[in-house]
Amino acid sequence: MSTLSGALNAAVSGLYAQSTAISTISTNIANVDTVSYKEADTSFSTLVTNNTSSSSYSGSGVTATVNQNIELQGIVENSTYSTHMAIDGEGFFVVSDESGDSVYYTRAGDFEENDEGYLVNDAGYYLMGYPVDESGEALSGTGSTASLEQINLDSITGNASATENVAIDANLPADAAIGDTFTTDIEVYDSLGTSALVELTWTKTAANEWTATYADPSYSSDTSSDIGDSTGSFTLNFDSDGNLTTTTPDPAVLDITGWTTGASDSSITFDFSNVTQFTDADSTTTVTLDSISKDGVQYGDLKSITVDDQGYVIASFENGTSYPVYQVPVATFSDPNELQMESGNAYSATYDAGDVTLNVSGEGSAGTVSGYSLEASTVDNADQLTRLIVAQQAYSSAAQVITATDDMFDALLSATR
Repeated sequence: MSTLSGALNAAVSGLYAQSTAISTISTNIANVDTVSYKEADTSFSTLVTNNTSSSSYSGSGVTATVNQNIELQGIVENSTYSTHMAIDGEGFFVVSDESGDSVYYTRAGDFEENDEGYLVNDAGYYLMGYPVDESGEALSGTGSTASLEQINLDSITGNASATENVAIDANLPADAAIGDTFTTDIEVYDSLGTSALVELTWTKTAANEWTATYADPSYSSDTSSDIGDSTGSFTLNFDSDGNLTTTTPDPAVLDITGWTTGASDSSITFDFSNVTQFTDADSTTTVTLDSISKDGVQYGDLKSITVDDQGYVIASFENGTSYPVYQVPVATFSDPNELQMESGNAYSATYDAGDVTLNVSGEGSAGTVSGYSLEASTVDNADQLTRLIVAQQAYSSAAQVITATDDMFDALLSATR
């Protein structure tokens, strides 16, 4: 009887074990198109329920354990969304729930902007990153999840910047008479992005000597009224070969105060190093202006968002400027397979997984973040169907053992009657 009971128990454990295997296979097949899903497999081990020997064998069973290889790399595929991301190598994106109170880790980088401007993946997790300045430096420290915040694109407003540097490439006519004047219009921007014209007057004051003076700025679109006060004049001296020798004062700085636009005061440094003094080959007594280069830009709205391989979220604006606004870190663990699985293809930290380390993309053991990309599921559908056939056959065989054992019990009971 005990041997028959052992056979029955072993067969029942086989049914449970193969049911687990089929459930695992079913889950894998269901997630064949789930972004960054990691294929799970079922391992089996012998389960001994009673002491056995060669002369007394009461049977044993089997137990099933499900393992998910979280470290397994899926294929990185192209995406048409600039905010879709993938990690090529080790590591996870740091995400949170809507409240931001609970932190999780995921490789599912299908992040898109929701109605409130946050980057959220299909499972509803909010992408977190470090706020950075325009040079890419973190604004509030790094290395801790407490320094991260949910990335919000609505917080990125349009931008403008004031002109701070102007370089002039020009030739002043050496054959001009002392006292002759010439004018050049220079476009500059105030701190609010307003385009203004400043008229520069060149006056020949002596042989090989010129002065440059500036009029008050006016709107580029309407020069009829002044919108600020200019202060600054400069003396340029040339040698007998027509090359600039000195600029007084040096550096040459134009100050503009009292902007009627409400902008802050401007301080603009002029570079005259490419200004020469030669007689024009066409005997035209005029200032020949080759180029004026300057910094500063007009106001421009946010145009697009991209992600580079350092994990920087780059904001590009309609005025042609671009700069980073966030940096997405890559979180690594000493044993990521010990992370706790959560719904939505995410994981939570555990003691066995080790402490989390926040890395810059591509540095140390961390993988590289790429935009316009998604990591595919690691499930091989053909392999899963093959495993399904094997599990189905094993399940059917265990069921046959139960049927046979039941018949043997019936025969035994009949013999006692």
